[in-house]
Amino acid sequence: MNSLNNEVMMILGLQLTVGLPEIIICELGALILGFTIHFFWNSKKDLDLKQPEQNTGISDNDNWKLKYYNDMDMQERAQQQLRDRLSQTQETEQILTTAGSATTASMSRDLLAGRRAEVDVLNDFAERARAAGAPARLIEVSVLALNVHNRRVLGAANAQRPK
Repeated sequence: MNSLNNEVMMILGLQLTVGLPEIIICELGALILGFTIHFFWNSKKDLDLKQPEQNTGISDNDNWKLKYYNDMDMQERAQQQLRDRLSQTQETEQILTTAGSATTASMSRDLLAGRRAEVDVLNDFAERARAAGAPARLIEVSVLALNVHNRRVLGAANAQRPK
């Protein structure tokens, strides 16, 4: 039998001698290969390859975008309202401080004569509105514009008086 094995080995041209280290290395390689194949197959089974559902509703990102754009639109409207109020106030100031206009001339005469001017009446009205809790911003702006005008008129009148 031994000779038969030797003859078969010679015919095939193989004469292998496998020692203990080679056996351990081959078993470790087989073990690693087995674990790799096992985890590869299990990971493929765990993947959910379903098609994503078509949502008919609005996603969270779209809700955020809608909220952002709505807030921006509200801010733009508020800014436009403030710009409109500013332009109205500037027009009022321009009318009230224009030299030679009928409104300015009557206020100047009252102020120079020492009579109670419209600014005092408006100031009283604004104080009563503030006390009642009502908004009186335009009246307050008018009072400020009139005070500026009165200072200019008094300053001009004092400069013209002989010393």
